[in-house]
Amino acid sequence: MDAETFFKSFAAITDAPGGVEVLRGLVLNLAIKGQLVEQNSTEEPVASLLRRVGAARSGTLPTEDGQALRSAAPIEAKEGPWLIPAGWVWVRLDELALPQAGFAFRSKQFNQTGLGTPLIRIRDIGNDATECHYEGDFRPEFLVEQGDYLIGMDGNFNIRRWAGPRALLNQRVTRLLFYSDELERSFVTWALQNRINALHGTRAIRQFSTYPANRSLHRTFPCRRWKSSTESLPRRISY
Repeated sequence: MDAETFFKSFAAITDAPGGVEVLRGLVLNLAIKGQLVEQNSTEEPVASLLRRVGAARSGTLPTEDGQALRSAAPIEAKEGPWLIPAGWVWVRLDELALPQAGFAFRSKQFNQTGLGTPLIRIRDIGNDATECHYEGDFRPEFLVEQGDYLIGMDGNFNIRRWAGPRALLNQRVTRLLFYSDELERSFVTWALQNRINALHGTRAIRQFSTYPANRSLHRTFPCRRWKSSTESLPRRISY
């Protein structure tokens, strides 16, 4: 559905059962394809933003055996599932964020009496609280903060913004650690969710369950000046 058809059908969509949720999905799908609003040709080239993000990435990730980080493989035009507007580029996730896999905490130290630290399992990522806590030692890099984006590494691979208190990142849950605050994280994660949903039922989606998270999530999606691409959307629609 293009923008013209969307606006003509707006009233019918909102009045239909479940129309608000459908409307939300349509708005975001148009946004990630650059079809929701007119493009601004005077904006800073996205290549400039990506250079800054790349510099931040190089300063964030440890090098391997003293070697510099390798750049992501170039993306061929055929890899893009749709045409993107002029000024946009396709990027791989590892150019923008590090997928951090959760830790395998000992289940013997789980409890549902509130002792210790909240523990985020797959069933919790869409909630604002956890069902269980972990009472034991842990490494601080596995602490999730409110507002972090999480992916449930099950068959659905839903991406959700954590709304609960500080908690631990359990195995089978992945957190996206973005390299730069210049990136509009809600837009990135919606674009990623769109690409993941499109892969359901394919061999590629099965690899998400069998490959390490930091390898299986290196997919492609469109990139532009993220903040200005969503600034016209109502807050309640942002992902």
